[in-house]
Amino acid sequence: MVRGELVLALDGVEHPLRAGSAVFIPGGVTHGVRNAGSTAARLFSTSAAGSFDEVSACSWGGCPG
Repeated sequence: MVRGELVLALDGVEHPLRAGSAVFIPGGVTHGVRNAGSTAARLFSTSAAGSFDEVSACSWGGCPG
């Protein structure tokens, strides 16, 4: 977490994040972030997936179907 305030939802549990926070998210765990502050937030992330074919994305409201 570089700047601002975010909320990380990790397997249905919300965790506040602020500048300086670091998180490890195991593969296959449902997760998402939303801005919890009044200014723009900046987050740096990396992924150990072999390719983008192994990554799926859903909106904050959940995954389709």
